[in-house]
Amino acid sequence: MCPVSTIQQAGLPVAAPWCGIRQHTFDELEDSLLQFSTVYEVRPDLRRQCREQVIAAKDRAKTAIRSANGRRETRRRTATMAEWMLIWLGDPAIFRLWVRAIPLRDC
Repeated sequence: MCPVSTIQQAGLPVAAPWCGIRQHTFDELEDSLLQFSTVYEVRPDLRRQCREQVIAAKDRAKTAIRSANGRRETRRRTATMAEWMLIWLGDPAIFRLWVRAIPLRDC
């Protein structure tokens, strides 16, 4: 089996939930979580996979917060991203409405 990262490096698109959560920027995170919300809604058989991917991304963000070594801005940004993922985990269907309602996108 070919790892997803190898497929992505080859320039081939990998769909949610197999692509994982992209979280380098708030725009990437928003796009990823919105894609996962759509998959979660239309593919009940993939809901567990979606949740596992978002939980793993949230855990990576929390680890990154601890290893930010004094970079306050990085810790704050990553903590906010982890909060976004917690909101998604709380109710994937409401995330789409919530993310449109927040006034500040790029903390």
